[in-house]
Amino acid sequence: MLVSARIGIQHHLPDAQFYILSDNPQHAAWAKKLGFKALRVPSLFRYRCFRTLLKAIFPGKSGMKRYQKDIPSKTAIPFDYVDAVVDVGGFANSDSFGFLGNMARLRDILPAVRYKLPTVYLSQSWGPFRTFNSAKLARYQLGACTLGFAREQASMDYLCQLKDSENFPICMAPDVAFGFPADSEETGRRILEAEGCNMDSSLIVGIVPNRQVYRRAEGLNGDNAYIRILAGISQRFLAKGTKVILISHHLLPGDAERDDRQLCRFISESVGLSPNLTSLKNTYSAAELKAVIGKMDMLVASRYHSIIAAFSQRVACVGIGWSHKYDELFKSVQLTDAHFSIQNQDLAGIEDKVLEHWVHRERLSDALNAHVPALEQASANAVSEAARHLGELFRL
Repeated sequence: MLVSARIGIQHHLPDAQFYILSDNPQHAAWAKKLGFKALRVPSLFRYRCFRTLLKAIFPGKSGMKRYQKDIPSKTAIPFDYVDAVVDVGGFANSDSFGFLGNMARLRDILPAVRYKLPTVYLSQSWGPFRTFNSAKLARYQLGACTLGFAREQASMDYLCQLKDSENFPICMAPDVAFGFPADSEETGRRILEAEGCNMDSSLIVGIVPNRQVYRRAEGLNGDNAYIRILAGISQRFLAKGTKVILISHHLLPGDAERDDRQLCRFISESVGLSPNLTSLKNTYSAAELKAVIGKMDMLVASRYHSIIAAFSQRVACVGIGWSHKYDELFKSVQLTDAHFSIQNQDLAGIEDKVLEHWVHRERLSDALNAHVPALEQASANAVSEAARHLGELFRL
């Protein structure tokens, strides 16, 4: 999402400079590879910001001091050196993550709100806001919003339920990731071959797990109900002679508790050894992973942006999700029957239904061919509108 936003906005505002907060050299180097500059902050900067969160209940300042000097090598006041904030939170504004999740979200955006920095919220999911605290924090967070987008109707409905919602300049638009370019087809093939997948004429199914779904299902490790479903799906495809690729679409090296490669390992161990089962073990860029997904004949996915990667390449896709954003995404391509909610679905029936969709996967691809072009155009239009808005604010 970060790269999609930068590419889209920079296309219209070529002189704009884009920064990411960074508290270590490794992260700064990563940002540079993605085309961003790094605003270096002290170690544990984000955790220290928690001390200022109580101020969120008071009115923000009417303005901020603007430093005209060059950006220092490291600063504890990074928002003093930027002119606007572009937020690509994805799905972080909701009480689905609990009070601490909402506080962490506010922590990230707090300086922009307090100092009235113009803030653009690119397409993301919002809500629900079922508790007083989550609603209050959401309203406060939107105080600096000068333009925003919700990526589905349910999110718009949740925003409309907030007090003073008419003051929030937010409309609907599909996710910016619809415009994210994949690496080459050859890159996808090369990665699969390097990971041990024999690229013969066999059909290939990709499996993309998600820790958010895992946490909401009963059991641990290989005994988790969600892992058992994905393992069962994998075994049934393998029995048909179909290759299965386990893809971690959320990579956090050194943080096993948040890296989906651990889930891929649980699935692999449950399935057992098979020459047609491949689990991607190395770290890949978003463009490389999208190229890999482009080589699939069907994707069974729980990561939102892996689904968009499939949709935008017209790869037949079945989703197993956990929130309204998945329901709405599949609804947007007229494939509501191809998404299963871990919270509402009869888990025992998911395997059979996935195999049914495999038999009729051409129907899934036809629906994507019919409906995704309009989503791609609307996504591009939203990014263009964000760029136009920023350009008008600063007369660029």
